Amino acid sequence: MAYSLPQKLDHLSQGAVFDVTCADEKRNEAQICALKGILNLNGPEEAGRYPAGDPPGVSYVNNCGRQMPILKVLQTSHCEFNCKYCSFRRDMDRPRASMTPSEIADTTLRMAHLGLVEGLFLSSGIGGNVREIMTQIVDTARILREKMLFGGYIHLKILPGASIDLIEAAGRYADRLSINMEAPSETALRDIAPNKGIKEGILKQMQWIETLRKKGSIPLRVGQTTQFVVGGSDDPGANDRALIMAGNYLYSELGFRRIYYSAFEPIPGTPLEDREPENPKRSFRLYQADRLLALYGFKPDEFIFTDNGRLDLESDPKESWARAHRDIFPIDITKCEPTDLLRIPGIGPVMAKRILAARAECSLKTVDDFLGLGKVARKSLEYILVNGRAGEVKSKKAAGWKAPQLVLPFGSAVASEDGDSYLLSEDASKEAVPTFS
Repeated sequence: MAYSLPQKLDHLSQGAVFDVTCADEKRNEAQICALKGILNLNGPEEAGRYPAGDPPGVSYVNNCGRQMPILKVLQTSHCEFNCKYCSFRRDMDRPRASMTPSEIADTTLRMAHLGLVEGLFLSSGIGGNVREIMTQIVDTARILREKMLFGGYIHLKILPGASIDLIEAAGRYADRLSINMEAPSETALRDIAPNKGIKEGILKQMQWIETLRKKGSIPLRVGQTTQFVVGGSDDPGANDRALIMAGNYLYSELGFRRIYYSAFEPIPGTPLEDREPENPKRSFRLYQADRLLALYGFKPDEFIFTDNGRLDLESDPKESWARAHRDIFPIDITKCEPTDLLRIPGIGPVMAKRILAARAECSLKTVDDFLGLGKVARKSLEYILVNGRAGEVKSKKAAGWKAPQLVLPFGSAVASEDGDSYLLSEDASKEAVPTFS
């Protein structure tokens, strides 16, 4: 079947929404109208195909605290892999499409000139062989950078098994590289993606990227991300303990920028279509644990797990740790070591810096002084002393302060413990994605 360019873009952008290493889709009416115009979607044969709120390809990613529009698309939906959770798996009987490097580059540039997007996220199925498709991904970025002088954001997906020369070439053109691990152990990965292997097909490529960055062959600014499918396997190697241990390795040894946790959603026609969807709250707790690893100095063996290796869905992982270590609390925030501040529930890196600044200025003497530093989680009062005194919860500021609440079902922002926010997206991932850059 021959596809028009708009049809191909529609088809290939649908396939890309399952990758949350570049997450959150939002659209507005101005973008919808402009996108219909650039793709000539207003003709009789295309009328009504794209209702309001659903243009193909435009996604938003968090970039330094703002939502940046990008074109999110696959190079091809043909795939030789047979991942059990994927709508484009080899045995799935559905139409397939591809775009050439020139088509994607030209579409990206035209959309950028109209202000629709500021960048490109390019992934792909693996139709044919890895080297051929990876070469097309690199060629798309090369055309944008060298021929079209495109200066916007480019995120390229590294395919499992890609060679080191193509990874190096991709790194010369990209701002971000990612290869999806999907599961934290070989047994768990075989359970959901029988054609993939972690050690040779994924981890080696991740290690190459970090080695090339350290050698200067890839700029240091080019960071790595990855994605785990949460809840697609019952293998013990896919539990939360295994995910956190894998995440710790990726952050500490390979310098990863972010790890994403995609709550499993069954797709009709796949071998896992009858499997129950994963509770999005599990992904949310994993994101909280992930930030404790990356920003708070926590180690994998400090988390509190259930007998089956899961985090408690009803408790913040940091609070679970604090309740298990009551002997070190309360902590006097006017005298403690800076690292101890990050162990207090309700205090994150932003608030810790404010506390240290107030201490240096001798302006932190009472709980009201503490509450005046900005958004403070009321729960922190349970765990602190201020100048040797317990939190004065009856003070006007303390009594009038309302704690931020986790809002479910997903679709709105909730305050995190240091005033930043977790963005709860309504896209295909159906999960909460913290918006740290």
